[in-house]
This record gives sequence, C-alpha cells and structure tokens, in this order.
Amino acid sequence: MSDSISVTDLSDEALMLQVKDGNHDAFGELLRRYERQLTVFFLRQLGDEDGARDLVMDTFLRIYKAAYRYEPRAKFSTYIYQVARNLIINEAQKREIRKADSLDQMNENSSLQLAMDDPDPEQVLARKEQQLLVQKALEDLPEDQRTILILLEYQELSYERVAQIMGCSMGTVKSRMHRARQKVREWMEQHEL
Repeated sequence: MSDSISVTDLSDEALMLQVKDGNHDAFGELLRRYERQLTVFFLRQLGDEDGARDLVMDTFLRIYKAAYRYEPRAKFSTYIYQVARNLIINEAQKREIRKADSLDQMNENSSLQLAMDDPDPEQVLARKEQQLLVQKALEDLPEDQRTILILLEYQELSYERVAQIMGCSMGTVKSRMHRARQKVREWMEQHEL
C-alpha cells in the first residue's frame, strides 16, 4: 500500500484541509474541480463571460485567503457556492448591471463560439436566439429566484444543498423555485414563445 495519496483521490473537504496546511497542489485540484461549474453559474447570473471568469478567480482567491479558518462543517461545494453567491450579490450592487450591456456581451461571445462549433447558419441562429431568450427570462427574475433556478436546473444541486447555500429552508427554496418557473412560463407566454 502506498504512503502517499494523490490529491485527485481526496474529497473536496480533505483537499481544503490540505490547502489550509499549505498544499498548493490541493488548491489546484479544487480549482480544476470547480472552475467550470462556477463559470457556468456566474455566466448564467451575469451573461458576461469576462465578468464570470473574474468572479470565478475572485471566489478562489477568497477561499485561498480564508483557508486558515476553514473547518469542514458542511460540504465544500456548499461553502464555495455560498462564497460565489455573496460575490454575485456584491457585484450586482457594485456595478448595477445594465441588462442590455450584459446581453450584448453574451451575444458577441456566444455567437463566435456557436459559429466555430456549428457551420450551419440556421442552427447557429436558432441556438443563439434560444440562448438570448433563456438569458432574458433569467435576467427578469429576482436575484434569489434566479440563483435558486440556476443552482437547481443548471448546476443540478439538490434542494437541500441549495437551501444550505441560500441560508434558508427547503420549503423556501421550493416555493422560490416554483415562483421562478411560473415567472419564466409567464415571460415566455407574454413574448409568445
């Protein structure tokens, strides 16, 4: 049996305890595990790829700086999403995000990516329109409902985990999710989609 265990074999919580002890490889593994998920989370919130990447790095920077205080009281994923949620709230207040600007940025970035992925112009246009509609419907939701919808639908977290992240009961998460879905449905009907 080997005395050394690879960081890829450790749980998130064990990795964070390693980070607390100064292990940079453990931090790199956490970054590898969560970078994409957080990018999607922030992109869904902001509609701005550059802003999303910046917030991912801010999230990891805050986690690294606070590593000396880390105690595994809950799952690490709950902890990292709580940090991410706080950052998105701060960012929204600080920047007073203008919806039109974030949509324009998302359009430019996704159009280029779609054009590279799919040479059929009709499919590119159809996917681009669908992305715009989803992003617009999300932007019209209150922040708490948007965050819950993204965590449940796109990040595929459980209601229990989302309740921990949001700092509320599962019943509250369920009712906010119900209202979010209802508002998205109403938005689609209003726009005849």
